[in-house]
Amino acid sequence: MNKIIVFILFLTFAFSCKAQSEDLKLRWKEFESKEAGLKASLPCEPEKFFKSFQDRPRPIHVYDFDCETGGIKFVISSKNYMNEFNEKTLAQTFASHENILKNFFGEVESFNEKKDFLVSGLKSGYYEVRLQSGGKINELVAASNVRYYVATVGVMPQNVKKLKESKLDYDSVSKKFINSFQVIDK
Repeated sequence: MNKIIVFILFLTFAFSCKAQSEDLKLRWKEFESKEAGLKASLPCEPEKFFKSFQDRPRPIHVYDFDCETGGIKFVISSKNYMNEFNEKTLAQTFASHENILKNFFGEVESFNEKKDFLVSGLKSGYYEVRLQSGGKINELVAASNVRYYVATVGVMPQNVKKLKESKLDYDSVSKKFINSFQVIDK
């Protein structure tokens, strides 16, 4: 009986080490965009999307950089506010992101949020969404008085199988990405 327990513990340890070693196979690189005012470590080469629209009351500039590896999608972005910044702007920014996360990706199994902390000296919100279909989304939003910055990492339901096949540990990969996110232009 003791040999069986020791064998089970050994297998558990071996599989956890294997998952961690798979994460180490990712080639993380520092990505920085001065024009978007952000940087982060990414395990894939991001594709840039830029959109500018509206002239009044001020032009809107949206920068998005995204890439995917092992079924995990990484997105970093910044967008300036369309109207003058006021005391309601921060609350509206965070509420907008919460609404999208709760309603856009499917049935939510769990939703956790953390607010009232700083990232790069800016007020920030962190959201963790788990979908009933197995998808996962983690998002960090940092807001200045000119624009807001977002780091999103997730596995959509259609990529859950791909993630399992990649043997990547979503929690450690998403944590590394989110923790690397910085705003360089406040």
